Amino acid sequence: MGDGKFLLDLIGPFRLRAPGGGRINIASRKGQALLAMLAVAGNGERTRSWLQGQLWGSRAPDQAQASLRSEVSTLRTLINSGGDAVLHADKNRIWIDLARMTVDARDADQSTGGHSFLEGLDIPEEEAFEEWLRDERARLKARQDMAGVQAAAAAPTTPVANFTALAALAVLPFANLTGDPAQNFLAEGISEDLIDRLARLRWMPIIARGSSFAFREPDPDPRLVGRALGARYVVEGRLRRQGRDQFLSAALADSESGQSLWSTKMAVRDAGSSELLEDLLTNLTAALGGQIDQHEQVRALRKPQSDLNVRDLIWRGRWHANRMTREDAAAARACFDAALAQEPKSPEAIIQSVWAHVWDIWARRGTEAEILEVRQRAQKAIIADCDDARGHMLAGIAEIWLHQPLRAEALLRRAIDLNPSLAMAHAQLGASLRVRDENAAAVASLRAAIRLSPNDHDMFFIAGELAASLLMLGDHDAALVEADHAIARRRGYWFPYVIKVNALVRLGRIAEARQALAELHEIKADFRPAFIRWSPFADPKNIRFLEDGLNQAAG
Repeated sequence: MGDGKFLLDLIGPFRLRAPGGGRINIASRKGQALLAMLAVAGNGERTRSWLQGQLWGSRAPDQAQASLRSEVSTLRTLINSGGDAVLHADKNRIWIDLARMTVDARDADQSTGGHSFLEGLDIPEEEAFEEWLRDERARLKARQDMAGVQAAAAAPTTPVANFTALAALAVLPFANLTGDPAQNFLAEGISEDLIDRLARLRWMPIIARGSSFAFREPDPDPRLVGRALGARYVVEGRLRRQGRDQFLSAALADSESGQSLWSTKMAVRDAGSSELLEDLLTNLTAALGGQIDQHEQVRALRKPQSDLNVRDLIWRGRWHANRMTREDAAAARACFDAALAQEPKSPEAIIQSVWAHVWDIWARRGTEAEILEVRQRAQKAIIADCDDARGHMLAGIAEIWLHQPLRAEALLRRAIDLNPSLAMAHAQLGASLRVRDENAAAVASLRAAIRLSPNDHDMFFIAGELAASLLMLGDHDAALVEADHAIARRRGYWFPYVIKVNALVRLGRIAEARQALAELHEIKADFRPAFIRWSPFADPKNIRFLEDGLNQAAG
């Protein structure tokens, strides 16, 4: 002890030794707790009112004040008797001189040796202290876990097994920056629930909470997190207060480059509302999934053909599929077939292959035999991974086309149960409800899809379905807006032109309807009213309604 410092051990049983090495016996449990609370404080200082509330909260204020004065007096007698004062107090504060004391719990490199913080020290009658003690023990454990993770990251080890070729994602514990400790549970609860939601996407591995929550330090380096956990992407978030409102900000980073890829800010207006938090998590999950999907497509597109693995083939296939040209559709199917040839039982390869066939049949208005084949393939996708919402969604689409809307609705609702953030499942549910003439419910589902994925590459389809439902509800102006939205997103899509022509006819704007019909024939030279009959309306009157509008515009 030649450095002239006191030595305070808080990891394991409480122990205090003087600079000369002699043990200082603090018999009072609250005296031990008081010194520990000062020793781990940022500057070694606490207010009297805070200490009173933590250690004597069960007593009346005047009794708590007297008890604190007595305890501080006893401690000063024991600690300060050897010379310069170490424990200080004034009217409002109590503090210790940290320069005169070595505290093991403040040393980031100090090993716990399997011991807990203030082992064996409990004051059951003081709930505030017990809560503080639990928090400190959790903080110490998290710090030690992170130290181990950082050491592993610095070591020249091989990447985490099984994640080498996958776009794994780590969600770090969201930070509470509101200044209100009571919001800690909300910030951490959101990040925990987000992990659960993202795991439902199925196509992307999610790092378990026990590993990612070791990174509790402010502003962690995503490159360090990525190397330690085998994660290609890292999500962090912060809960802040602005005036009376609370906001959650979240950011997505590439762990290989450290580059920030995307960020958002969402209002948390009523933290006590499970419904509002449900919407927040659903929207955040959909946004993160969409962003990672886009980045993985671009990443795979840049890789040399000779370096492509199964996942790369799938991502490259998705890129081609989203272009929606005949050439790209053929390239997409070739990618998915190659992926299936390498891994015939890969749920992701099966799902993407079925999805490509679905779009091909839809674009060509395929035969019943082709639709039955898609149904069979979708059922194989469900068997490959029964928890993947997309397999149920694809089976539901086949049932819509086979004029089985009730079966379709059951499958699509199951898909939404499995993954509430799957925008296309909501859109297809809307389509299923539309063909059953339940247009108000269809509008709600289609608007949910738009909210989840406002920039979806399939927005032309979603907007077209919404336009059709609004038309059938008699809201012709709104139908016209959504039809134009669909056309703007994909000019070659004939269905929204049919809705636009009908909306203009019902509004009495015949000249504009004729112009829209001429545009339809221009972009789709082979268009015939018979195309409409492929749409599986449950009631034929709806087909006659649309054909009548076209006839009025043509006449």
